[in-house]
Amino acid sequence: MKLHLPKSSLLNSNGFTLIELLVVISIATVIGSISLAAYNTFSRKQDVDQSALRLQSIFDEARFSALSIVRPADKCPETATLPSPSYKSTRQYIVELKNNVSPTIPDEYFIKAICIKSGGGETTVEVEKGKLPSSVSFNPFDGCGGVYYYESITNKFYCGATSPGVELTSPSSVTVGNGSDIKTLIISQNGKVTVQ
Repeated sequence: MKLHLPKSSLLNSNGFTLIELLVVISIATVIGSISLAAYNTFSRKQDVDQSALRLQSIFDEARFSALSIVRPADKCPETATLPSPSYKSTRQYIVELKNNVSPTIPDEYFIKAICIKSGGGETTVEVEKGKLPSSVSFNPFDGCGGVYYYESITNKFYCGATSPGVELTSPSSVTVGNGSDIKTLIISQNGKVTVQ
């Protein structure tokens, strides 16, 4: 006895047609393009968020180090044994934001410690240095020029690298962004930094 199969089932058993393959490939390409665009947007937003949080932690680190009268002994060996700082030595930590004009050079941030020399006078040493991702930049709008120092006696941030600096009488702001995503750091008069 012979088995007879309909012609249509014999034709379809050989695989997919070219049109079916092109449709599937087109759909996969569209989905992949949308996913890549969404990932890039998410990644840029995360760069801004992380940079803003990092700068907030830099300001907090400078503030807490000044309040605890901690001097980096490895970088300020002469001052490690000095007694409690005098008024002159209270602006112990500086936060400097360096905005590079060139888009190929990332913006940088520094924490610098004020070291009191045993023979008198003071010197500034770099404690920490970092760079923002190249797609992110910051812009201090407050006239401080990106330089702030914390004074532990008055419990306040000041503008400028020289003592006495300009006291922050109102909250200061630094924006961090990449053009489409922007975060603002608000530096209050008492030294607290929040991200908005």
